[in-house]
Amino acid sequence: MNRLLALGAAFGLAAFACPSDPTVEELLSGMRKAYRETKTANFQTKSEIREAGQELTVVLDGQFMSPNKMKVSFTGVPSGAVTLYCDGAKVSVAIEGKVVRSMDYSLDSLGRSLFANLETLCFFDWKRQLSTEQGGNMQKSKLKIVKEDWNGESWLVLEEHAPEQKVEVRYFVDPDTKFIWRTVATMIGDKQPFMDARIVKLELNPTIDEKVFSPPK
Repeated sequence: MNRLLALGAAFGLAAFACPSDPTVEELLSGMRKAYRETKTANFQTKSEIREAGQELTVVLDGQFMSPNKMKVSFTGVPSGAVTLYCDGAKVSVAIEGKVVRSMDYSLDSLGRSLFANLETLCFFDWKRQLSTEQGGNMQKSKLKIVKEDWNGESWLVLEEHAPEQKVEVRYFVDPDTKFIWRTVATMIGDKQPFMDARIVKLELNPTIDEKVFSPPK
């Protein structure tokens, strides 16, 4: 998977616990459980992104149904009004209501089509994204947990240092529900993040009509 928008964070190798640290593993286990047990969700994220000298603000409005159905609409992307549909068998991308690309479903085809990070990817890809085991996307990362106040609340911040991807990412995790509400990603050596993605709305287990995941004809 291209982890450009789904990576990890930290502040120096020597300060990091190894991936097998029991405190880190306990948190990751709780996070996997939270996403695994989510049957449906309505969510909205707002991402501020710096890329190639440009600054974008991308708003994502999404619906999810376990295990892999999604409808996600994007505003703020250069191509205009984009909507992604995944009915569990096909991943389709529509621009201005017209399907321009369709492919067979896989974790990678859906993940690469989403302009999103772990706060969105983990709904359907929690097992791989939140794992330090063989084949997991955090297998070679250095991880640690710190506590930090943000938005008037106290958070568990999972910091991941991913040298192969040359990034440091900080995941703000709700200590009660174990969901990610903010992801801040910085290229190693940079001071300014290239992405700051925040959930602004999350509704768990609402009633959703499966028809919304079908692309327009």
